[in-house]
Order: sequence, then C-alpha cells, then structure tokens
Amino acid sequence: MTRPVRVLATDLDGTFLGGTPEARDRLYRYLEGHRDALRLFFVTGRDIPFVRGLVERGELPAPEYVIGDVGTTIVDGDTWAPIEAVQGWVENLWQDANPRVKGLLEGTPGLTLQDTPFERRVSYHYDPETLPEDVPERVRLAGFDCLLSASTYLDVLPRGVHKGSALLRLLDHVGVDPQTTLVAGDTLND
Repeated sequence: MTRPVRVLATDLDGTFLGGTPEARDRLYRYLEGHRDALRLFFVTGRDIPFVRGLVERGELPAPEYVIGDVGTTIVDGDTWAPIEAVQGWVENLWQDANPRVKGLLEGTPGLTLQDTPFERRVSYHYDPETLPEDVPERVRLAGFDCLLSASTYLDVLPRGVHKGSALLRLLDHVGVDPQTTLVAGDTLND
C-alpha cells in the first residue's frame, strides 16, 4: 500500500529557518528522505532571489514551489520561473500599482519605504507610535490590502492576495487537495 502524498507549506523566517542547526539538519534530512510522500512548498515574505540563494548554497532543501513576497510571486522550485497561471492572477489585480501606492503614502508619518525590488507590492517599515491610525483604511479605500506584521512591517498588497490565497490558488493549479496540506508559520501573515 502506498502512502498518500502530503504537502508541507512552510514559512521560512522563524519557522523553517528556526531552531538549532542540529534540529534543522535532522528535519531537512528527514524531508529529503521522504520526497516520495511529502512535497515541500515555501511560503514566505522573502523575495525569490533570497530563497534561491539559500537553496543553491545548500542551506535549505529544494522546494517544489515557492510563494514569495507575501504571496505576490509564485515560482517553480526547479526552474525558478513564474507559475503564469497563478502569477497572472496577481498581476491582473495589481496593475503595476507601485507608483500609485507610493504616491498615496508619500509623506505619511511613521512610514519608511523599504528599498526592495518587489514588483507586485510596496513595503514599508513603520513606527507603531507615530503611524496614523487611518493608514490601513486609506489603503483599503484605494483598492489594496494593508498588512501590518511584527509591529515593524507594513505591506501594501493587491486586494485579496496574501500567502494563504496564493497557496490555495497554487494547490488548485497543481491539483492538490488542501486537506492534504500542513501549513506552518510563526506570525499573523502566515
């Protein structure tokens, strides 16, 4: 009798990259030894070049798929190419909105734009003491989602796009029952 194939969809920072080096090594070796029964997906706020670097340096086992940039970039873990059927959904919602979002939030107290290469999101560091309370609502009224995390990060995302929605779209695209997927993370955006 063959065991059903399951998916581990895991965040990286504070989750899959957490713990002692010995514990990570045991987990990573276990996963490598069970590739016939366990598929590995990374679901992270990190950008794809960062994740790819970890994999290519052998610091992480190779994933089958990577959802990066808080759900706004979805790639194949072998080729690192976008999964167009899912990525197109994000791009259609975003409509190259980076300049519009930056204009909307320019000069807002408590916000510092992150110098990032993100194409389908805009990211800031924020100060919870000085950020005006109306910022998330202002972002929402402009047609976007606002994600605050770790009392440090503010991300403006396409409406309805986040790690969870991107994972569900990817699972549907590759024909995986969500009931066979274990999701692991350490913060609210997971």
